[in-house]
Amino acid sequence: MRHRVYYLLPDLDSARKAMDELLLSRIEARHIRFMTNGKRMPDDMPEATVFQKTDIIHGAGLGMIAGGLLGMALGAAIVLYFDVGQAGMQAAVVVIATLCGLLFGGWAASLAAAAIPNTRFAPSTPSWSRDGSCCWRTCRRAASPR
Repeated sequence: MRHRVYYLLPDLDSARKAMDELLLSRIEARHIRFMTNGKRMPDDMPEATVFQKTDIIHGAGLGMIAGGLLGMALGAAIVLYFDVGQAGMQAAVVVIATLCGLLFGGWAASLAAAAIPNTRFAPSTPSWSRDGSCCWRTCRRAASPR
């Protein structure tokens, strides 16, 4: 199992020092990510991905739930309004409408959530608004720090 450790650092120089310390502690560079509060990261520092910076995953999940429920309701309304006769055909219409709602809801909500910062950083937002950079590393739970 993996977990993340977040560090809030005041500037890029201390972020470089933290990266050197993590590399000396035998943390692989592919497990280290840095993020700034809007400034461009230097090329030698591994930058966080869009999925780590924004709330795309959370937004897509919520959109899929809402879209699936609305799609199921729309499918039931279609079955009742158009008087689909066979039971198999009724089930197929409801399932197809549910899948279409699921896909559309996930897509639409992930587009909206791409503009929202990751909610995991909400507790550190007042500190983050200043000139700072953030570093995190992903490690296995079984590994103990030395």
